Amino acid sequence: MVVEEDSDAIDMQKRQEAYHRLQWLRSEGERMSEENRRLQRRLEELKMEQQMEQNQAAEAAAQAETTRQELTEEENQVKEK
Repeated sequence: MVVEEDSDAIDMQKRQEAYHRLQWLRSEGERMSEENRRLQRRLEELKMEQQMEQNQAAEAAAQAETTRQELTEEENQVKEK
């Protein structure tokens, strides 16, 4: 009888430990899911920011090229005079 009671107590302890591990895993899963969502949002923000910077750089390069062409044209006109 004593051995059976000890066995039951051990089984109960194991079930409780398993239940607590399950609860911990669930809460960790929820925490990690939220962290993943936060990181996904941040990644999208950074992608948009990078795209804006690339667009601005392309616009600046186009403007610089236009200015270069204008200056070259002016220089040629001055040389012709």
